[in-house]
Amino acid sequence: MTDLLKKMRDDYLKCLRRSAREYLESHEKSACELMFTDPNIETFVRKLFRVDLCSNEGGLDVLEVNLDTAKQEVTSLILESNLEVILNPCVWNDVKITCEVFDGNDSAFLLWFEKWFDTDEVNAEDSYGLYNVVHSVAVERIEVNYELGIDFGSSEVDSLLELLDILHAQGNKSVMLSSSKRTTQASR
Repeated sequence: MTDLLKKMRDDYLKCLRRSAREYLESHEKSACELMFTDPNIETFVRKLFRVDLCSNEGGLDVLEVNLDTAKQEVTSLILESNLEVILNPCVWNDVKITCEVFDGNDSAFLLWFEKWFDTDEVNAEDSYGLYNVVHSVAVERIEVNYELGIDFGSSEVDSLLELLDILHAQGNKSVMLSSSKRTTQASR
């Protein structure tokens, strides 16, 4: 599974790094992965999100980098923890995790969020101007399940693997990964 996730992340990072290089070169007052808060966004954890690229030349300009296609086939895997993961075609910046159990106040989840969202902004910038961070985590209750919509941004694959461990520890036996705009998906 790690190889599939690395491929998914690498596909997105290629696109993000290329876009970041071009954007930073063409905008004098610009940055990558800036954190914002919006009190009107109820579904985002702590009402925080990050934008891919941002400039403040003559007004705020935001550029979000998105992949249109997912290349992997539907796969079902059992992790070492015994968690079944149904992996539908999805992209790193648009991962929807469907699960039966979720506790947003769980200390393990909150620590995961603090670490991977880098709420204290302590992560070092890499050579592309990226910070190894998750961009957003939205949580919704859909009928009997929870859906976590996550833009994993420039974060490492471990960010997803650690979250899957947390979801398993919260009582999930199976989770489904997909992307919100993809059509070829297995049902749960």
